[in-house]
Parts: sequence; C-alpha cells; structure tokens
Amino acid sequence: NNIRLALFGAVFAAVLISLWLGIWLSAKIISPVTALANQVNKLKPGVNPSMKIASRYANDEVGQLATTFDHYQHKMEEFIQREQDFSADASHELRTPLTVINGAAELLLENPDLPDRAKRQIERIERSGERMSKMLEILLLLARETPSSQSTNLELCDIGNLVSESIEQHHFMM
Repeated sequence: NNIRLALFGAVFAAVLISLWLGIWLSAKIISPVTALANQVNKLKPGVNPSMKIASRYANDEVGQLATTFDHYQHKMEEFIQREQDFSADASHELRTPLTVINGAAELLLENPDLPDRAKRQIERIERSGERMSKMLEILLLLARETPSSQSTNLELCDIGNLVSESIEQHHFMM
C-alpha cells in the first residue's frame, strides 16, 4: 500500500510539474506574438509614422512578421501621402479655370440685351461652375483631413430637396 501510495504521489507530482512547465513554456513562447499583436493594434495610419516595431524582436518568425508589418505600414503611409498630395494638387489646378468660367458667366449675365435662351444656358453654366467649386472645396477638405481630425458629425437632410435639385440641374437632358 505504501508503495502504491508513493507511486500515486509521484505520478501526481509529475503531472503537476508537467502541467506547470507546459503553462510556463507556452506563455514564454506565446508572449512575443501577444506583444506584437498589441503593438500592431496600436498602429494607426498617419500617426507616428516613424514608429518601427521590428527592431524590438529577434530575427526569428516573429521578427519577420514584425518586419512585414513595418513594411506594410510604410506602404500605407506612402499611399496616404500620395492620395492627399494628388487631391490637393488636382483641386488647386481645377480651381483657377473654374474661377474664370464663373467670372465669365457672371459678366455675361450682366448684359441686358442677352436673349432668354442664352441667359438660361449661361445660368446653367454658372450653377454648374458653383456646384463644381463646392465639390472642389470638399475635395480640399478631405485632402487636408488627418486621421486624428476625423469626427462623426451626422446631419439630417431632406431627400426630397436633394431629388428636386438633381432634377432641376439635369432637366435639360430630358
């Protein structure tokens, strides 16, 4: 009985030691992956682009994964910068001709001898120019927006008015 009890105690102790070693080793092996996941979760495009996470890891599988995340973040930063530059450049380049078009339409509308048909056409040109100018302003705003300045300002809009305006703007096509 004593031998059986000692054998049972030894097996129980071996199981407990194995369980403790298994938990300790798995935590030690998984901790770099958990740390990497936490660091990747903190990454945000446009915020602290110089933050590199690969330098904190050894040159193993986790280090390679961290290097891949750094490379991906760098590509995202370049993409965001290119998109913002393009939006800003395009809207600035389009603003000048629109100003000329709107100014010319305004001057033409001041002519009292203008036939009604021509006046309607010029008014349509003027409305379209104003609409395009507003769209360019929105484009500039979006190009300047940074991830930290995003907010959720929701406004109610009257869909009936939007539909009526759209019909009015395009009634000449019917």
